[in-house]
Amino acid sequence: MSQQSLEDLLKTVGNPVTMLRNSQIGAYVYPVVPGEFSNWRDEQRAWRETAVLFDQSHHMVNLFIEGPDSLKLLSNLAINSFAKFPVNRAKQFVPCSYDGYVIGDGILFHLEQNRLVFVGRAPSASWIEFHARTGGYDVKTEKDDRSPSNPKGKAVVRKDYRYQIQGPNATKVIEKLNGGPIPDIKFFTMDVINIAGRKVRALRHGMAGAP
Repeated sequence: MSQQSLEDLLKTVGNPVTMLRNSQIGAYVYPVVPGEFSNWRDEQRAWRETAVLFDQSHHMVNLFIEGPDSLKLLSNLAINSFAKFPVNRAKQFVPCSYDGYVIGDGILFHLEQNRLVFVGRAPSASWIEFHARTGGYDVKTEKDDRSPSNPKGKAVVRKDYRYQIQGPNATKVIEKLNGGPIPDIKFFTMDVINIAGRKVRALRHGMAGAP
Protein backbone atom coordinates (compact mmCIF):
# COMPACT_ATOMS: atom_id res chain seq x y z
CA MET A 1 0.00 0.00 0.00
CA SER A 2 1.43 3.38 -1.02
CA GLN A 3 1.85 6.07 1.59
CA GLN A 4 -0.75 8.83 1.77
CA SER A 5 -0.02 12.37 2.84
CA LEU A 6 -2.28 14.33 5.17
CA GLU A 7 -3.22 16.58 2.25
CA ASP A 8 -4.26 13.55 0.17
CA LEU A 9 -6.36 12.24 3.05
CA LEU A 10 -8.15 15.56 3.56
CA LYS A 11 -8.96 15.76 -0.16
CA THR A 12 -10.38 12.23 -0.01
CA VAL A 13 -12.62 12.65 3.04
CA GLY A 14 -13.92 16.10 2.16
CA ASN A 15 -14.92 17.06 5.69
CA PRO A 16 -12.16 16.54 8.33
CA VAL A 17 -14.60 17.14 11.21
CA THR A 18 -16.77 14.24 10.09
CA MET A 19 -13.67 12.08 9.65
CA LEU A 20 -12.46 12.79 13.19
CA ARG A 21 -15.90 12.29 14.75
CA ASN A 22 -16.19 8.87 13.12
CA SER A 23 -12.60 7.80 13.70
CA GLN A 24 -12.13 4.12 14.56
CA ILE A 25 -8.69 4.42 16.16
CA GLY A 26 -10.12 3.91 19.66
CA ALA A 27 -9.72 5.73 22.94
CA TYR A 28 -6.74 7.93 23.71
CA VAL A 29 -4.45 5.89 25.94
CA TYR A 30 -2.43 7.70 28.59
CA PRO A 31 1.07 6.23 28.24
CA VAL A 32 2.79 4.13 30.91
CA VAL A 33 1.05 5.59 33.98
CA PRO A 34 -2.09 3.73 35.16
CA GLY A 35 -5.32 5.70 35.14
CA GLU A 36 -5.69 5.08 38.87
CA PHE A 37 -3.29 3.87 41.57
CA SER A 38 -5.83 3.37 44.36
CA ASN A 39 -9.24 4.49 43.12
CA TRP A 40 -10.76 7.56 41.54
CA ARG A 41 -12.62 8.69 44.66
CA ASP A 42 -9.55 8.59 46.95
CA GLU A 43 -7.38 10.37 44.41
CA GLN A 44 -9.91 13.18 43.86
CA ARG A 45 -10.23 13.71 47.62
CA ALA A 46 -6.43 13.76 47.97
CA TRP A 47 -5.83 16.86 45.83
CA ARG A 48 -8.75 18.59 47.57
CA GLU A 49 -8.08 17.63 51.20
CA THR A 50 -4.46 16.46 51.62
CA ALA A 51 -1.93 16.04 48.80
CA VAL A 52 -1.58 13.96 45.66
CA LEU A 53 1.39 13.15 43.41
CA PHE A 54 0.85 13.19 39.65
CA ASP A 55 3.34 11.51 37.31
CA GLN A 56 3.47 13.78 34.25
CA SER A 57 6.64 12.35 32.79
CA HIS A 58 5.22 10.46 29.82
CA HIS A 59 2.33 12.09 27.97
CA MET A 60 4.06 15.11 26.44
CA VAL A 61 6.91 15.78 24.01
CA ASN A 62 10.02 17.44 25.42
CA LEU A 63 11.78 19.54 22.77
CA PHE A 64 15.05 21.12 23.90
CA ILE A 65 16.08 24.28 22.02
CA GLU A 66 19.60 25.63 22.45
CA GLY A 67 21.58 28.41 20.77
CA PRO A 68 21.85 32.20 20.51
CA ASP A 69 18.72 32.44 18.31
CA SER A 70 16.50 30.35 20.58
CA LEU A 71 14.29 33.19 21.82
CA LYS A 72 14.23 34.78 18.37
CA LEU A 73 12.94 31.53 16.86
CA LEU A 74 10.25 31.06 19.49
CA SER A 75 9.17 34.70 19.38
CA ASN A 76 8.73 34.52 15.61
CA LEU A 77 6.45 31.50 15.90
CA ALA A 78 4.27 32.52 18.84
CA ILE A 79 1.30 34.85 19.23
CA ASN A 80 2.54 35.93 22.68
CA SER A 81 5.57 38.04 23.54
CA PHE A 82 8.85 36.84 25.06
CA ALA A 83 10.32 40.31 25.61
CA LYS A 84 10.39 39.64 29.37
CA PHE A 85 11.27 35.97 29.79
CA PRO A 86 14.27 35.53 32.11
CA VAL A 87 16.01 32.29 33.09
CA ASN A 88 14.09 30.17 35.63
CA ARG A 89 10.74 31.32 34.31
CA ALA A 90 8.05 29.31 32.51
CA LYS A 91 5.52 30.63 30.01
CA GLN A 92 2.74 29.40 27.78
CA PHE A 93 3.74 29.05 24.13
CA VAL A 94 1.05 29.38 21.44
CA PRO A 95 2.34 28.92 17.87
CA CYS A 96 0.25 29.70 14.81
CA SER A 97 0.40 28.90 11.12
CA TYR A 98 1.33 31.31 8.33
CA ASP A 99 -2.38 32.21 8.05
CA GLY A 100 -2.71 32.90 11.76
CA TYR A 101 -4.44 29.68 12.81
CA VAL A 102 -3.46 28.31 16.21
CA ILE A 103 -1.50 25.06 15.92
CA GLY A 104 -1.55 24.16 19.60
CA ASP A 105 0.03 25.23 22.82
CA GLY A 106 2.41 24.08 25.52
CA ILE A 107 4.77 25.37 28.17
CA LEU A 108 8.26 26.79 27.62
CA PHE A 109 10.79 26.50 30.43
CA HIS A 110 13.76 28.89 30.31
CA LEU A 111 16.40 26.58 31.80
CA GLU A 112 19.60 28.52 31.13
CA GLN A 113 20.80 31.37 28.95
CA ASN A 114 20.00 30.34 25.35
CA ARG A 115 18.60 26.97 26.48
CA LEU A 116 14.90 26.21 26.76
CA VAL A 117 12.59 23.22 26.69
CA PHE A 118 9.11 23.09 25.18
CA VAL A 119 6.70 20.65 26.82
CA GLY A 120 3.50 19.92 24.94
CA ARG A 121 1.79 17.98 22.17
CA ALA A 122 3.52 16.81 19.00
CA PRO A 123 2.14 19.35 16.45
CA SER A 124 3.63 22.36 18.25
CA ALA A 125 6.93 20.58 18.87
CA SER A 126 7.15 19.57 15.21
CA TRP A 127 6.41 23.16 14.12
CA ILE A 128 9.28 24.48 16.25
CA GLU A 129 11.60 21.76 14.99
CA PHE A 130 10.71 22.41 11.35
CA HIS A 131 11.51 26.12 11.60
CA ALA A 132 14.66 25.48 13.63
CA ARG A 133 15.97 23.32 10.78
CA THR A 134 14.79 25.39 7.82
CA GLY A 135 14.59 29.00 9.02
CA GLY A 136 18.30 29.82 9.16
CA TYR A 137 18.34 30.15 12.95
CA ASP A 138 21.49 29.52 14.97
CA VAL A 139 19.91 26.85 17.14
CA LYS A 140 19.93 23.12 17.64
CA THR A 141 17.09 20.96 18.90
CA GLU A 142 16.83 17.65 20.70
CA LYS A 143 13.49 15.85 20.74
CA ASP A 144 12.48 13.54 23.57
CA ASP A 145 9.19 12.17 22.26
CA ARG A 146 6.29 11.19 24.49
CA SER A 147 6.35 7.66 25.80
CA PRO A 148 4.61 4.97 23.74
CA SER A 149 1.03 4.14 24.71
CA ASN A 150 1.98 0.46 24.65
CA PRO A 151 5.66 -0.08 25.52
CA LYS A 152 5.20 -3.86 25.02
CA GLY A 153 7.05 -4.73 28.20
CA LYS A 154 10.12 -2.67 27.34
CA ALA A 155 11.62 -0.15 29.76
CA VAL A 156 10.58 3.45 29.12
CA VAL A 157 13.34 6.00 29.76
CA ARG A 158 12.84 9.77 29.58
CA LYS A 159 15.48 12.46 29.46
CA ASP A 160 13.57 14.36 32.15
CA TYR A 161 11.00 13.18 34.66
CA ARG A 162 8.25 15.55 35.73
CA TYR A 163 5.99 15.23 38.78
CA GLN A 164 3.30 17.48 40.19
CA ILE A 165 2.24 17.62 43.82
CA GLN A 166 -1.07 19.31 44.53
CA GLY A 167 -3.30 19.90 47.53
CA PRO A 168 -3.45 21.91 50.76
CA ASN A 169 -0.60 19.85 52.27
CA ALA A 170 1.65 20.08 49.19
CA THR A 171 4.00 22.65 50.71
CA LYS A 172 4.38 20.59 53.91
CA VAL A 173 5.31 17.51 51.88
CA ILE A 174 7.89 19.43 49.84
CA GLU A 175 9.39 21.01 52.95
CA LYS A 176 9.77 17.58 54.56
CA LEU A 177 11.51 16.25 51.45
CA ASN A 178 13.68 19.36 51.24
CA GLY A 179 14.72 19.06 54.88
CA GLY A 180 13.52 22.56 55.66
CA PRO A 181 11.69 25.60 54.26
CA ILE A 182 11.58 25.90 50.49
CA PRO A 183 12.26 29.08 48.49
CA ASP A 184 9.36 31.47 47.98
CA ILE A 185 8.69 30.34 44.42
CA LYS A 186 6.36 32.68 42.54
CA PHE A 187 3.76 31.62 39.97
CA PHE A 188 5.38 30.09 36.85
CA THR A 189 8.82 30.61 38.34
CA MET A 190 11.46 27.94 38.99
CA ASP A 191 13.96 27.38 41.77
CA VAL A 192 16.00 24.49 43.16
CA ILE A 193 15.07 22.23 46.09
CA ASN A 194 16.74 19.11 47.52
CA ILE A 195 15.25 15.63 47.48
CA ALA A 196 17.31 12.75 48.88
CA GLY A 197 20.48 14.81 48.49
CA ARG A 198 19.84 15.64 44.83
CA LYS A 199 19.08 19.09 43.47
CA VAL A 200 15.69 19.19 41.72
CA ARG A 201 14.18 22.05 39.74
CA ALA A 202 10.79 23.08 41.10
CA LEU A 203 8.11 25.13 39.36
CA ARG A 204 4.99 26.61 40.92
CA HIS A 205 2.09 26.60 38.51
CA GLY A 206 -0.83 26.41 40.94
CA MET A 207 -1.95 28.75 43.65
CA ALA A 208 -3.04 26.30 46.39
CA GLY A 209 0.43 25.68 47.81
CA ALA A 210 1.33 23.35 44.94
CA PRO A 211 4.87 23.68 43.54
